[in-house]
Amino acid sequence: SLTIIGAGNNVSTGTIFDNNDVNGERFIYMYNSYSGTLTFQDMVITDYKDNYGGAFYNNSAESNLTLNNVTISSCDATYYGGAIYYNVGSSTDGTYNCNLTNCTFKDNVSSWANGSARGGAIYFYGNSTNKILSSTISGCTFDNNDVTYASASYGGGAIYSAYTNLNIDKSIFHDNTSNGSSADGGALYMYNSNVPRTFSLTNSLFYDNTCKDD
Repeated sequence: SLTIIGAGNNVSTGTIFDNNDVNGERFIYMYNSYSGTLTFQDMVITDYKDNYGGAFYNNSAESNLTLNNVTISSCDATYYGGAIYYNVGSSTDGTYNCNLTNCTFKDNVSSWANGSARGGAIYFYGNSTNKILSSTISGCTFDNNDVTYASASYGGGAIYSAYTNLNIDKSIFHDNTSNGSSADGGALYMYNSNVPRTFSLTNSLFYDNTCKDD
């Protein structure tokens, strides 16, 4: 396990990781062989850009991710998850967790010019068998995140969640947008096909989120 604690998430005085919008460089990359828990606290992560998961990428890593008091802004994914891409994929059977507390996701973008982009800020994908992804989002703000795509009815201006146990509490979703053909989910898009997963939404505020069906 690894824990990294910064000096705060204030853009003027805190700990700032700024990639200056260089393409092809994520903040954290987790794949297959990594196993453990990563915790990040009190920092700003900004201007990271890649195909999947501008800042955080997890594909089939048997790991857990915890973010506390972290701001992720102006990150860009060409396809899925402007800030976070978390896919349990071919992990061994079990439950994996991505928990976010008092975090801010602002001005993140997922855009696919010729396909179906998903999750302006976050892309969650569990599994239709026994590989379970669970996420608790508490005290977080999602502001002005955007997903833009050319085809298919997907979206999720802030969050795209499939086959995931998702619990959202005391969070704010403002001015998030889903753009494209058959646009869905200005703030949230959830998909679950005959799989026992749970969704809980409490004490949260949604306003000025939009779908723009081109």
